[in-house]
Amino acid sequence: MKPKVLFVDDEPEVLSSFLSILKIHYDISTSDNPVEAVSIVKNNGPFSVVVSDYRMPKMNGVELLSEIMKIEKNTTRILLTGYSDFQAIVQAINNGNIYRYLTKPIVIEQLINNIDDGIRQFNLLKSEKELLEKTLKGSVKLLMDILSVSNTKSFVRVSRVKNIVKRLASKLNYEPLWEVEIAVMLSEIGLVGVPFDIVDKKERRLPLTPEEIKIYNNHPKIGSELIKNIPRLENIARVIEYQSVSNFTDFDPSELESNKALMLSEIITVAKIYDKISDAGLSHLDAIDYLNKRKNFSPHIIKLLEIEFGEQDISRSASIESVFIEDLKEDMILAEDIVDNFGMILYAKGKELSDMIILRIKSMAKNRKIIQPIKVIRYKENY
Repeated sequence: MKPKVLFVDDEPEVLSSFLSILKIHYDISTSDNPVEAVSIVKNNGPFSVVVSDYRMPKMNGVELLSEIMKIEKNTTRILLTGYSDFQAIVQAINNGNIYRYLTKPIVIEQLINNIDDGIRQFNLLKSEKELLEKTLKGSVKLLMDILSVSNTKSFVRVSRVKNIVKRLASKLNYEPLWEVEIAVMLSEIGLVGVPFDIVDKKERRLPLTPEEIKIYNNHPKIGSELIKNIPRLENIARVIEYQSVSNFTDFDPSELESNKALMLSEIITVAKIYDKISDAGLSHLDAIDYLNKRKNFSPHIIKLLEIEFGEQDISRSASIESVFIEDLKEDMILAEDIVDNFGMILYAKGKELSDMIILRIKSMAKNRKIIQPIKVIRYKENY
């Protein structure tokens, strides 16, 4: 498959010339309108390389390539320009918006060499991105597995709370949304560094000594330290550390709005308190009233929670069901251990099921007898 290259120039005859000469080397698209070019990149990308003229109506080449960078960061951007535009080009390069610029009149061999360099750059960045994403997913999965084994109650709790947080964060236009679920699921990962007896007392709502309270309350710091060096989780590490904040109203409202990590941490904290109250059997209005009386959270977040969930009781949005292996679904959570007829635990209580785990369970069932039905926690999909 030929690499995809987009040429943008307001002179159609120039585009025709590029197309006729270069179509043997690349999968060429052309546009004589920079606004249209943005749409082409959005709808037909990603392109390995975009080559644009500088002087065009409506939008110059630097502006166009800056817009393209917002859509597809890895696309290599090359600018064609005359000597009179030198200062503008230098500024664009310094801002990181342009990979290379070529002066007119252009020598075709030089253009081909630079496009080929751009394609190699695109492929390199793409490979690095794929490797990073695989590393990220593997790291997050490992941490979640550790939490599910070491503290089942915590894992089940954050699995339940994530649905509340995702909805509130979406309504508050939090971006990127992929951070939200990971931040919730890892929000209590620091508990792996807290002695089990202290965590157990906290879960059973037994009184803690002042020293135990100090140790327990340090778990956001521990969690942040655990993940801050994982690529792309730096902001999530800050979200986790902000959970140590006792009063979010101490911050200026503008900071709460501009500091994304602080905002998401507040949403998670509010959602956990709301879930805890609902899980104790109190009503939606009781939970909202309690949050308002504490006066340490942003009123607009509590109001949004009140509006979004109405009178529904979040604790009742989850149900425990008994299902057979063929009926297991992704995102169900095991309410009991999966064991075989010899009593060997195959998957522990609290494990959130993925397609891969379900596939493994079905594969195991072919070679050994697994005790069925299996109790699982299932959540309604409407929140």
